[in-house]
Amino acid sequence: MQSAVRFAAIATVCILVVVTGCSRPPEPAPAAVSSAPVTTPHVETGPVASEPSTPAPAVVSSPETIPDEPTPIPAQPVNLLVNGSFEGGPQVGQWREIEIGSTQLPGWAITGKIDIIGTFWKAADGKRSIDLNGPPDGGPGGLKQTFITQPGKTYYVVFALAGNPGAGPAEKGLEVRAAGKTKTFSFNTTGRNGGNMGWAIHSWEFTADAAETTLEFVSTVQEPGGAGPALDRVWVSGAKPPDDVYRLTSEPLLAATTPPAPVVGEKNSEKKVESLLKSSPCGAYPSSMCMATSG
Repeated sequence: MQSAVRFAAIATVCILVVVTGCSRPPEPAPAAVSSAPVTTPHVETGPVASEPSTPAPAVVSSPETIPDEPTPIPAQPVNLLVNGSFEGGPQVGQWREIEIGSTQLPGWAITGKIDIIGTFWKAADGKRSIDLNGPPDGGPGGLKQTFITQPGKTYYVVFALAGNPGAGPAEKGLEVRAAGKTKTFSFNTTGRNGGNMGWAIHSWEFTADAAETTLEFVSTVQEPGGAGPALDRVWVSGAKPPDDVYRLTSEPLLAATTPPAPVVGEKNSEKKVESLLKSSPCGAYPSSMCMATSG
C-alpha cells in the first residue's frame, strides 16, 4: 500500500515536470518593510504619583537699550571783533602814529589820532597795544568797529585798560560807546612804567537796538603831549565770555599768530616817527620812560 502511494506521488511530480518543465519554484519575495512608525504597545501601569513641577520664571521684557547719544558740548562764545588785540597791521618798532581815517589797522576805523605801541611798553596781550592820544600834538583819539548784532540781545564787552605813564595827567579816562550808551572808565598811572603797566580788565554790557552795532573807544584826555589811556585785548560776544577772558595771563589770548602786515601807505606818518626817533631814541616821550623799556 505504501509503495502504491509513493508511486502515485512520483507520478504526480513527473506530470508536473512535464507540464512546467520541472523548473524550481520561485523564491518567496522578501517581506515588505513598512515605513510607518513602530508604536510601542501601551502598557497600563496604573496611576503614578508625580512630583509637583516648579513653574518657569516669568520672562520680564525690558525696553530695548539704546546707546546714549553724546551730549553736545555748548559752543564757546567767540569774539565778534576783528583784530581785538591789535596784532594785525603795519610793522611797528617802539610805536607808530596812525592818522584819522587810516585803514592800516585791520577791522578798525580811526576816529582820532592814535599810536600803535610796539616795544615802547609791555602789552596786555601779544606784543602790541594802543595809545588813544597820538603825538606829537596829542589830543583825544579814538577808534571804532562795527559788527552784526541781534536787536534786543545783550552783548558783553571786555577789554584791558592801562595808561601811558610818560606824561600827565596821571588819571587817564576812556569812554566806551555802543547802541546809544556810553560809560567812562579810568586808570591811574602813578608808580607805573613801561615794564610795569598794571593792565586791568574791565567789562561792560549793552543791549543791541539794530542789526549792526558800532563799538567805539575814545580818550577823554584833553591835554596835549600824547599821553593817553592804553587799550588792548578787546572782546565782544553775545554770550558771557569764558573765564579766561576776564583774567590776564602770561599766555596771549587774542594775539594774532601771524606777523604784522608790511607797511602800506601813511608814508608821511612813518617819516614823522623816523624823524622823531633820529632826534631822540624816545621821540616825543621822556627818556626815563624809554630807558625803562629798553632791551
